[in-house]
Amino acid sequence: MIGDGTINYQGEELRQDDERVWMHLLYLARDVRLGEPIVFLPRKFLQDIHWPTNGEGYNRLRVVMDRMAATGLKVFSSRLDSGGVNVSLIRKIEYYIQSDSGQQVPLKMWRVWIEPEMRLLFDPNFLTCVNWELYHNLKNGVAKKLFLYWSSHKKPFPVRTETLMELCSTLSPRKEFRRTLSEALDELQAASFLTVWKVAGNLWSVKRQFNVKGGS
Repeated sequence: MIGDGTINYQGEELRQDDERVWMHLLYLARDVRLGEPIVFLPRKFLQDIHWPTNGEGYNRLRVVMDRMAATGLKVFSSRLDSGGVNVSLIRKIEYYIQSDSGQQVPLKMWRVWIEPEMRLLFDPNFLTCVNWELYHNLKNGVAKKLFLYWSSHKKPFPVRTETLMELCSTLSPRKEFRRTLSEALDELQAASFLTVWKVAGNLWSVKRQFNVKGGS
C-alpha cells in the first residue's frame, strides 16, 4: 500500500478480474448509504465491465464475488475512526433464493453488502474520478494498474522501478518487468492518458493528459 496506512491480506490470491469487479462495485456504491446493499441487474453489471452476458459471464462474476467474500483484511488507516479494523472485501452476497422444494433459484436483482469501513477507505473525498471506458479498453494488465495509480496524480512524480514492481505485485525478473512496463506506458500514451513518458536510470517519469473523453 503506497501512502497512508497498511493492509494485511489473508485469502486466495486476487486477480485483475477481482480488481475490475471491486472497482465497479465501488462506483455503484457512490449513491448508496453506508450499511445498505448495492442492488443491480447482473446483466447490466457484466455489460458495464465488458464481460460476456452469457452463462459463463454470470458464473465468472459469482466466482469473483465469492472469492472476495472469503477474504480477511487487517486495515490500519487514519481515515478510520478506530485506526484499524479486520474485515472482508465483501460482507454478504445475495444472488439466489431457496424455493419451497429446496432448489436454488437465481435472483433477478443481485444484492451485495460492503463493510462501511471499506467504503470509507474509498470515500468520494479520497476516491479518484476514473475514466472507466478508457480503463476497460486497456489490454495490458500493468497498464490498467498504472492507469488507476496515476489517475490520482495531477502532476505525477518520478517513481523508482522497485516501487512500480511493488505496486503491480509482480514476480517477474526486474529486466522483464522493465520491458513490460515500457509496453504498458506505450499503451497509456497511445490511449492519450499520458502525453509523454521517459526513464532515466531507475526513475520513471510521466506527464498526464486531462482532456480524455468518455468514462464515468
